[in-house]
Amino acid sequence: MVMPLRRLESIFVVILILMVSVSQAMEEGFVLASAAEDPYKEFWDILYREADLVVQLNKTGDGNIAKELINNSRRGAENAANISSSIWIALQELKKSGVKLYYTEDELRKMAEDIKRNGLPQETVKALKEQGWTDSEIKALEEYIAENADKIKGDFDMGEFLLNMSRAFIAAGFKYNYYETWALKRWLWTNPKELPELKPGTETMNPLLAEEWMTFMSSKTIDEKLLAIEKLQNKIIEIVSKGNVDYIENGGIVFEYRSTKERDQSIRQDSIGTITLPKPKIPSPIIPSPTPTTNKYYWPTALEAYRTAAEIRTLLLGIKYGNGDRKLEEMLGNRVSDLRSELKVYKVFTSPSLISPFNVEKEGKLSVEVKVIADEITTSYVRYHLKIILRAKDNDVYVSKIKVNGTGLSFEKDVDLLVHNNEDKIIETEISKEVYGEISNTVKVKGKVEITYSPIYGSTPTLSITSQSSEEKVKIVKYSKDFELEEHDIDPKNVSVKLVVDPNPARTWENVKLKLKIRNDNEKSILGVYQVKIAMPDSGTIEYTGSVTVNGGTEKVLLLEPIEYSKPGMYSYLVSFKFGDFLVMDNGSIKVIQDSGDSSSQTLEIMSVEFSPSIPRVSNLANVIVKVKTSTAKTVKVELMIDGEKVASQEGQVNGERNFILPWRPQASGEHEWVVYLYERVANNKYLQRNSESGKILVASADSQFAIRLYASPRELNGGGEVIFSVKVWNYGNDRISLKGFVSDGDGAVVKNIDWTGVPANAQNYTVTTFTLTVYGVGEHKYKLFLDNYDGQPNGKGEEHWSEVTVEVRPMNGTGLKQISSECDDVYFDFKDHAYRATLSCRVYLHILILGMKLESGILQC
Repeated sequence: MVMPLRRLESIFVVILILMVSVSQAMEEGFVLASAAEDPYKEFWDILYREADLVVQLNKTGDGNIAKELINNSRRGAENAANISSSIWIALQELKKSGVKLYYTEDELRKMAEDIKRNGLPQETVKALKEQGWTDSEIKALEEYIAENADKIKGDFDMGEFLLNMSRAFIAAGFKYNYYETWALKRWLWTNPKELPELKPGTETMNPLLAEEWMTFMSSKTIDEKLLAIEKLQNKIIEIVSKGNVDYIENGGIVFEYRSTKERDQSIRQDSIGTITLPKPKIPSPIIPSPTPTTNKYYWPTALEAYRTAAEIRTLLLGIKYGNGDRKLEEMLGNRVSDLRSELKVYKVFTSPSLISPFNVEKEGKLSVEVKVIADEITTSYVRYHLKIILRAKDNDVYVSKIKVNGTGLSFEKDVDLLVHNNEDKIIETEISKEVYGEISNTVKVKGKVEITYSPIYGSTPTLSITSQSSEEKVKIVKYSKDFELEEHDIDPKNVSVKLVVDPNPARTWENVKLKLKIRNDNEKSILGVYQVKIAMPDSGTIEYTGSVTVNGGTEKVLLLEPIEYSKPGMYSYLVSFKFGDFLVMDNGSIKVIQDSGDSSSQTLEIMSVEFSPSIPRVSNLANVIVKVKTSTAKTVKVELMIDGEKVASQEGQVNGERNFILPWRPQASGEHEWVVYLYERVANNKYLQRNSESGKILVASADSQFAIRLYASPRELNGGGEVIFSVKVWNYGNDRISLKGFVSDGDGAVVKNIDWTGVPANAQNYTVTTFTLTVYGVGEHKYKLFLDNYDGQPNGKGEEHWSEVTVEVRPMNGTGLKQISSECDDVYFDFKDHAYRATLSCRVYLHILILGMKLESGILQC
């Protein structure tokens, strides 16, 4: 995906500023994983050689060039894994050293201005010189930062940036693995044959790789696993490059295996496909050697298995070089599971010959071709379907069933008789679900098509109704295809929307100004529709909407009509901007406090408390960001209590506003109560408590794949009104997840069904859906959210999660009418008597409440 130049320049300037601030720690981290040679120089050397070899092999198909490309690809994957680990180690060193990693736009601009006025700090200059920088290079760096300081846009999380860069090099390693596999295909699969016929129920582990697989699975250390997987890779090359194999469509082979009955019995599969060997028996000299037999096996996923083994090697190298990213461990587990399936083979069906000089009967043969067709390719996902082409040869074939099981696709269909020499039978599956990429812009889909059929034999041409059919057979066709995601002129990641509330916190009856900021860092302009919904204490919500054009590289600021709050509380807001097929969102809350009436008093208060991530996992570090505001310069202390125990504190000076970041590593899952205390230092170094905030935080278990939360705003209503509900998801895994479920009310009635297929990997506080409901009736109204990653039903299948929220409707004071909503028809002018008269019809929806009891809900029309 191409990032616009303006955005690249902004990120580049930010990285330079932060690099010179943390250069010492970064240098220490990068040295740990680097080999004697410079891995970054080696990266470019390998990449250029890779490109040259790919072009040569594509032209010639030469085996020697293919072998050289395989070796170069392995070097490239190892180099990418080394760099990935170097970056990850550097990030950990930065965290240990206490270096600040998250910077706001204001902080970055201030750092740039300091460099512009005073040059780089002396300790930074010293560190750069120790790394080999010359005076002229340092001077040029200072000048570049000074000239481009105004290009800084938005906050920057150095930790997130380095983590994503580390993962990007693992993706680069996978790309080398792809070309390593492509080299085999281009070299050997030059004239593939049709798929063979299989004996049903003959699926087994590849006997030629049983020993290598068993060695890999029993390896304990990383070095042992690396050695075993490399031996397995080399054995696959040896098998597929033999002269006595048949190359089959879609990357499969048919090979011969000479075995004895005794040896066959030593290769078994348990329920999960691993290999077990019986205890060795002492051979007896009087027992004759078993007669060897030769079987033919079809290995449909030979190339897939090689590529998966190569990716396992890349992940193991990353872990060996010190990359402790948990995502690598999870991906490794997935790849090992894939390889187990891809090492399965099937016995080829060999029926007795039915043709002799005295017999002209023939048996029908089934030919199958599978095409993977893209139906929708976007910047983030692919949807596809299969075109299955069936053909009967030599005689008729009865096809009883076709079953498809693949990435995002499940399909079954009963067929019927295929008459030989007739037109092909074409079956098209339904369109798959949305299939998302993993850590690169390539989406890989794969699966298998299983056809159950019975060949018909007899004299040809034959009448199938009177002919005989042989035993039932199964033909399995594996399919796989890589799709490159689209590169749009408009990248949705470079569009953001934000609501600026001033002041926040606000006081009751204070004029609250609203600014809607829509930023477009693409080069081209965009046209879209914005919508802002803000919760209010009595009337439910207030809504702003409209269309706007935002030019490339600019930010559009819209001034919305100010609002006032009559009651204190927390009021949430939801902002969305839809342009083309894309939607960007922002959400937050407005804190309203009771106006004391004394405008001259000095303020010292907590403006907000934010947990990052907002639902942490057990043993993972969470940051509690406390925003403090004061009207005059003060020395303060911020203290964090969890379940009554002090876990962190921080002191510092505040003059205006300042964020304090308090670390916390939760040790137990579930809901925890938190309190943040704000103290002011007074005479004799004593601290007096001035303010506090409290609440509850949900902690997910260490093995949770995801967490959910249902939010509602407002949580309190007088007489009833409209409530905004938001469904949020935290994805702790390394792949996108599909979730299903519902939101129900207190009576168990479903008010919202949810079927969401695209929660991004590692997404935090991700909005799956928002909706509004009109809530009325005095009392507490409970709403429950249920989501799982299986079937959307609370039946214990898959990982299941619940979340609950309560909305309270309070009675109005005494007796009164509560207006819920209103609508009017268009105005129609009648000019018959030359007078400007018009009829206006309006309907006002009211709730009539007497002493808090809802008696009637009706319409007043005038």
